[in-house]
Amino acid sequence: MADRKTKIIYIVGCSRSGSTILDSILGSHDDVIGLGELEKVHEAGWCGEDYCGCGERVRDCEFWTAVHDRWTGETSADSQRYMELQGRYTRVRQLPRVVAVSRRAAGPFGTYSRLTVALYEAVLREAGTRTLVDSSKNPVRALALSRMPGVDLRLIHLVRDPRGVAASLMKAWKRDPRAGIQHDIAALGVNQVAKGWSLVTRLSDWILRRSPPENVVRLRYEDFLADPGASLSAIGRAADLDMSSVADQVISGDPIHIGHTVAGNRLRMQQAVALRKKDDWERSIDPEVRSVIERRCRRGMSRYGYAPGEGGD
Repeated sequence: MADRKTKIIYIVGCSRSGSTILDSILGSHDDVIGLGELEKVHEAGWCGEDYCGCGERVRDCEFWTAVHDRWTGETSADSQRYMELQGRYTRVRQLPRVVAVSRRAAGPFGTYSRLTVALYEAVLREAGTRTLVDSSKNPVRALALSRMPGVDLRLIHLVRDPRGVAASLMKAWKRDPRAGIQHDIAALGVNQVAKGWSLVTRLSDWILRRSPPENVVRLRYEDFLADPGASLSAIGRAADLDMSSVADQVISGDPIHIGHTVAGNRLRMQQAVALRKKDDWERSIDPEVRSVIERRCRRGMSRYGYAPGEGGD
C-alpha cells in the first residue's frame, strides 16, 4: 500500500440521482468493483441489519465477512471507533474542519485516513481488482478523501433534474428489509427537497473546482440515460480506464449484475438491472410541487441546463 495510492471513483451528488445504477455499471468493468455507499457499511451493515445486494445480511455475507476480517486484522480497529471518527469529518457542519486538514495530518484525521484507506484496500484485495467505486454521494466525505495521502481520487458529480429528485423523495416507503428498505421512509416536503438539492449541488461543484480537472466528471443523469457510451467514455478518461466493453454491454441492453452492494437505492436487491432510456418523473410529479421546485431551484437548474417546463419523458 505504501508503494501506490488506492484508486477510488467517488460518486458525489444528491440522493435519488441514479448513483446505484451508475455504481453497478462501473462495477461491471473487469478491474473495478462497485459496492454502493461505503460510508454506511459499518453502521447499516456490520453493526446493523442491512442486506447486501447478494441477498444475505451484510454481517452474514461471505464477501463482507472476509473484508471485515481483513480490515480488523490489519488495523485492530472496530466499527464503533471508526464511526466516531467518520462523524467528525463527513457532516456538513464539519466542513470547515475538513477544509483545514493538512494532507499530512496526524491525530484523529490521520487515524481516520489510515482506517479508511485500509478498508478500501481490504475490499480491493478481496475482490481482486485495482479500482473501487464508492457511491456514498456525500460531498464532505469526498473532500475528506481528497485530503487522504493514500487515495487516488477520481470524482463524478452526478446531477439529476431536481423535479425528478422531488418526485422520488416525496414518496413514502414502508419497511421491507429484503427489498432494500431498512426502515419506514417518510416523504420529504418540497422545501426540504429543494434546499437539499441546492446545497448538495453547490457543495459538489465547489469540491470539483478544487480537484485536478483531468480527474473529475460532471454528469447529468439524463445525459447518461440518453447516451451512456459518451458518458462512460468521459468517466473512463477521468479514471484512466477503458470503458468501451462496459458501454457496449449497456447500449446493447444486456442486464448489469449487481454484486455485494450496500445501502443505496432498493434496486440493488434486484440481482440484475438494465439502464432505462429516459427519466419518467413527469408522470408522477404534482404540478404545484413542480412549480415550487422550479422556483426554488431556478439558479441551479439554469447552471446545469434544466429549463422550466421541460419534461422527463
